[in-house]
Amino acid sequence: GNGGSNTGVSGQYSGGPLALGVAWQKVEKGLVEKDTTTWQIGGSYVASVAKVFAQYGVVDNDTTGNSYKILGLGTSIPVGAGKVIAQWGRISPDTGSTRATISLGYDHNLSKRTDAYFVLMNDKIDGLATGNNYAVGIRHRV
Repeated sequence: GNGGSNTGVSGQYSGGPLALGVAWQKVEKGLVEKDTTTWQIGGSYVASVAKVFAQYGVVDNDTTGNSYKILGLGTSIPVGAGKVIAQWGRISPDTGSTRATISLGYDHNLSKRTDAYFVLMNDKIDGLATGNNYAVGIRHRV
């Protein structure tokens, strides 16, 4: 509605214990909004006991010249009828404060399509106090 266009391309590979994905997006918002170019790459690998995840990406704001680097590392480990999940993530802007987040939780399968989860999260932005949050929920897939 502002004269801009959106373009994106992505691809995925999944074979055996390895999964990989890559994505690129260009958003041109027109006269008022800022344009951005984004790319990300991620993957997972299923080891004997755990599944490990990694993600890296860059978001470039073409109008201001500021960019953000995004890094994430995580794992899920089967325990009982569910899995323990852990994730560390970091967003590093060219200008502004770096943000790091650590999450730890448990996802319990109630049935083939329904699970309940609980996640604790610690969030730290440089120069500010640390924040703690939690999430509790039930998810049903149709």
